Amino acid sequence: MTGTQDAAPAFSPDHPNDTIILTTAILKELRDGEPATLTFHFHGGVKLKYRVTKSGDSVTGTAVKES
Repeated sequence: MTGTQDAAPAFSPDHPNDTIILTTAILKELRDGEPATLTFHFHGGVKLKYRVTKSGDSVTGTAVKES
């Protein structure tokens, strides 16, 4: 991709519910029952790593603590 056009976001924060919404494209990449580590990049430079696991139609995650 070139120019000033940004790639489509892979997630969006849901502030009122304190959750992150993943796009359908990302969900399709996750394998059922296999943990995956994702790094979320937020405006202002904040980065958070989460280990997520897809189980059927739901995805759960926990923060990965940096050592």
